[in-house]
Amino acid sequence: FKALTSADLANTTADWNTRHGEISLPKSFQPSLLSQTAVGNSANDILIEGSYAYVADGTSGLKIYDITDPENLSLVGSYDTTNNNYLALTKTGSYVIIADSSSDDAVDMVIVNVSNPASPSLTKTMTDGDAAGSPIDVAVSGTTLFALLDIHPSSAPVERIWSYDITDINNPAPLGDVEVSQSGNLETRGLQIVGNRLYPG
Repeated sequence: FKALTSADLANTTADWNTRHGEISLPKSFQPSLLSQTAVGNSANDILIEGSYAYVADGTSGLKIYDITDPENLSLVGSYDTTNNNYLALTKTGSYVIIADSSSDDAVDMVIVNVSNPASPSLTKTMTDGDAAGSPIDVAVSGTTLFALLDIHPSSAPVERIWSYDITDINNPAPLGDVEVSQSGNLETRGLQIVGNRLYPG
């Protein structure tokens, strides 16, 4: 910005002070609840794309909602697997990739085809024997899938990021891993991709 302050002329969003790095909502802007809907278990993660919201609904699986009319959300499709706990999800093309943090660590990730939101179908379940732990978050950049896992060795738990080549979505190939455990007993609980950088935090 060339000016110190840039604001939405309709006065509906925010006022940015680019000199002091401040942001504030105009007094006339008051957010209001449009609608709400109950989920089966727990809305652990939500991804919005186009007219749909994809929800990782804990032990109730994947839920897909039509959000064309924000005041009337409607459930259009769902997918579930046995003994699951869907914690986080990401999307690439027609596929939703879900971190399944089930108690038995039987399945790490579930890949679901959502090309037809009303009838999602299983594409692949992923179990990496070398990554013995519980998935926490997943993220995709191009043809690379990143999975943040809480590893359970004999000593203190650690967090690691595992990467997979998903050029062939039916046959993800492990690429490598790196530890991202933080000092001071701080836990890493999320992944964010910005440009060509991956940020755990």
